[in-house]
Formats: sequence, C-alpha cells, structure tokens
Amino acid sequence: MAPEPVLLETIKSLTFYKDEMTAARRTSPIPQLTCIGKACALYQPDAVQCVNTGGTGVDINWKCEADLPAALRFGRISVGCEGWSRSGDPYVLKGSCGLEYRLIQVPNQFNANTDHDNSSSWTSFKGPPLSLASLTDRVLIERAFQ
Repeated sequence: MAPEPVLLETIKSLTFYKDEMTAARRTSPIPQLTCIGKACALYQPDAVQCVNTGGTGVDINWKCEADLPAALRFGRISVGCEGWSRSGDPYVLKGSCGLEYRLIQVPNQFNANTDHDNSSSWTSFKGPPLSLASLTDRVLIERAFQ
C-alpha cells in the first residue's frame, strides 16, 4: 500500500504498542513506545492510547491512557509524527507517530503493592495544554504532568 498523508488534527486517536515500529518515508522508523528513566525498569505498558481532544494544525491536545500499576503514573510525554513534506507539516505520514514517555513512582504506593493488578482500569492523565516543538523531521508534541 502506498504511503498516505493524514491531516494531524483529523486523527481521532492513536494507539501505540510496545515492541512495534512506526512507519517512515523521509526519516527512519522509530519505536512506537519509548520509555525514559529509572522507573522503566519496573514496568512498561504494552499499549498506550491517546485521544485527540481538540486543536488545529499541529497544536493538538491529547488525552493519553494506559493500564498502569497504582504505584506508577505518566510524567512527561511526547507524541511525534513524521511531517509529510517537512518538519511542522500539519499533514503527517499515516502510521508514523510514536510516543516517548517517563514513568514516575507515586510516593508510598510502590512499596505497598509491587504487583501489577491486571484488573485495574485505564488511568487518565490530564494536564496543561500541549506545546509544539520540533525534533529533526518529526512533529513533536510535548506535555508535562504534575
């Protein structure tokens, strides 16, 4: 199938999978999920879903969810997609988005329960509006959670 450009603001949701690579046309593929930091050795989700909650162009607001143990939460997350023609292009290559994230230990939770409860529900993370930044030839959207 031929590569397709997609207007970023029309993407309703993105689902990222551990051990899967992104599509690439102008750049090299990257992992769909990249965990950064010490807490990554404790646990990494198999999937993360981000839902478009509004925005225009490349300034999109995303709400991301993952099945995480009670002792962990997302820290900073960055969604990056390959711009179709250039960095910052509002059209992106279909399948090119990846998520870079940090996990943060919740104080007093980690020692109390180190087992992951498979029956736990998806956890939502809300924070300040997204800001746009550029990283090589990918549209990069960052969000810090406090």
